[in-house]
Amino acid sequence: MGTIADNGAIFERALRIEQRLERELSAPPFALQNALIHARTVLDVGCNCGVWTVAQARKHLYNEFIGIEEDAHLVQIARWHAQQRKTPNAQFACHPLRDIETIGFPLGCFGYIQARFLARGLLDLDYAALATSLFRLCKPGGVIAWTEFELPITSSPAWQSLCSLLCRALDEIGQRYAPPTEIERLMAELRARQGIAAPERRHLCITPRLAYWLARAGFEQVQSIAHAIDISAYAPAHGEFVELAEAFFAQVRPLLMTTSLIQEAKLGKLIETARRELQDEHFCGLISGLTAWGKKPAMMNITTQNR
Repeated sequence: MGTIADNGAIFERALRIEQRLERELSAPPFALQNALIHARTVLDVGCNCGVWTVAQARKHLYNEFIGIEEDAHLVQIARWHAQQRKTPNAQFACHPLRDIETIGFPLGCFGYIQARFLARGLLDLDYAALATSLFRLCKPGGVIAWTEFELPITSSPAWQSLCSLLCRALDEIGQRYAPPTEIERLMAELRARQGIAAPERRHLCITPRLAYWLARAGFEQVQSIAHAIDISAYAPAHGEFVELAEAFFAQVRPLLMTTSLIQEAKLGKLIETARRELQDEHFCGLISGLTAWGKKPAMMNITTQNR
C-alpha cells in the first residue's frame, strides 16, 4: 500500500481521466441508462480506483454496485473513496479477471455489467472467455456494456514505432485478438519464402471484435457506438493522454525486453523521443474506441445458462 500522498495522486489522476471521458465519449443510449437505473445489482469489471462505481452508486441508491479489479492497491483506494463519499452500496473486491467466475458470485445475479478499458490486461486476458463468463454472471434480461479503445494514431514517429513494436511482441508471444485470415496466412508464407518483411501492424484489433465476442457468448440485440477523442496538443484531452502515455511506456518496456525486437538502450531512447514528440506544439493524435452492448435472453433453460 502506498503513502497517503501517493494514493491521493493516483486517485486524482483517475478522477481527471474519468471526468475527461464523461466529456469526450458519446452519450450512452437511453436503453443503457434505463437498464442501469433498474438493474438492482451492478458489476463494474476493471473498476480501477472506483471513480465510476462510486459516482453511479451515489446516483442510484437502490442499486448494489460491486467493482472488480486485479490491482490490490487500486482496490484499497476504491474502498477509501467509497468510505469518504459515504457510499455503502458500493463494494470492491480484488480478483483476477480471467477467473472472475471463481470469486463466488451466483450465476445470473447481475442486472447490469460494465467492462471498460481492459486492454491494460492484454498479456493474460482471454477476451472471448471473459465475455462467456460475464454472460453466465448476467441475469436473464440483464444488460452488458463493454468499452475499449485502440492504440492512438498520432503524428509522432516514435510513438507509432512503439505501437508497432508492441503489436509485433504480442504476435510473437501468441497474444493476438484477431486471428489471421486464410489470405493473411498465405501472404505471410509467401513473404517468408521471398524474404519480404511483414507489413507493420499498429492496432490491437480489439474494438472490431467486441460485438462479436458478446454475440458469441450468447447476448442478443447486440449494438455498438463509436467514440473518437482528439488528443492533439491543442485539444482538452491532451494532458490526460500524456499521463496515460507514461503508464503505457511502463507497461510495454518489460514486455519488449522479453523479445529480441529492440535493444534496451534503443528502447530507452525511443521512449524519450516519444515523450518529446507528444509534448510538441504541433503534435496531433486521435484515439478511436467503441462501446458494444447486448442483452441476455430473458427466458433461458438451465443448459444454456451454464454453457
